[in-house]
Amino acid sequence: MNKWGNYGTGDGQFFNPYGIAVHSGSVYVAEVNNCRVQKFAMGDGVGDACDNCPADPNLDQADSDSDGMGDACDICPLDADNDADNDGICGDVDPCPDDASNDADGDTVCGGVDNCPTIANSDQTDSDGDGVGDACDPCPDDADNDADGDGICGDVDNCPGDANTDQADGDVDDIGDVCDNCAETPNADQTDSDEDGLGDACDDCPLDPDNDADGDGVCGNVDACPSEDATGFDADENGCIDNVEGLTTIINTLPDDVLSDETKTSLISKVEAAQRSIDRDKDNAAIGQLNAFINEVNAQTGNKISSEVAAMLIAYAQNIIAQVEQNDIF
Repeated sequence: MNKWGNYGTGDGQFFNPYGIAVHSGSVYVAEVNNCRVQKFAMGDGVGDACDNCPADPNLDQADSDSDGMGDACDICPLDADNDADNDGICGDVDPCPDDASNDADGDTVCGGVDNCPTIANSDQTDSDGDGVGDACDPCPDDADNDADGDGICGDVDNCPGDANTDQADGDVDDIGDVCDNCAETPNADQTDSDEDGLGDACDDCPLDPDNDADGDGVCGNVDACPSEDATGFDADENGCIDNVEGLTTIINTLPDDVLSDETKTSLISKVEAAQRSIDRDKDNAAIGQLNAFINEVNAQTGNKISSEVAAMLIAYAQNIIAQVEQNDIF
């Protein structure tokens, strides 16, 4: 140390030395102003506290890669990460600074970014975009790489979300049985309008998720009485048990070209008479009036009443008679 203040920076500069001591090969200097003590172990004029190479002489304190370590003691003076992959090759000259194996497969793509690090594939093709190159991807066209784990890639698996190694497809619609919502009826589109798990192709009630909850054969979406089992007593197939009021409504709603006003009036009078008898518990009289209704319909069939409408009206009246006979009428 030839001149005070010419060496070191910051805490390494001393302009007013107060005292000097030597111990075990190191020089210790105290400054007058604030009694700081600085150690000079290497004798390069830079105090150890601010020396970027305290164990190696480096008066110029050069630090080319600005990593806080002087070039004199930096194993990689031009590599701020100091051999990040620990392969013994400094990053500034390492062909693969983040790949310790340095392109193990020799395809010129470093392992750190190689989508097949152990299989050469310089083109890095990745058809399904899953980050695994085609060269090492067991399912190069299936980004989920056999999600159901049945050994069959999703792009050719007839049930990609359900394991089925046998790929059984009984109805041959390209949908495997285990995931086919109509396993015995071909329906490649798997349409399920009411989302009840049954495809429309095999769903008796494709628009009724409850699938005829009352079991009367009329689907809930068109059943006027979805909670009433009208089996055997539903001539007009509306899902409700046939009754006198319903028969009157049907007659009134038939268009004139199907049933004339005169015939409507005559038929309704017989139905209303039957209702009055039922209200007075005169079942035999009610049955007689309903039979008179049936006889008139038969007489007008093919003339003033079409065969189809006649058959429905007769069946409706017979259903009411059956209920009267069973004392099950309202």
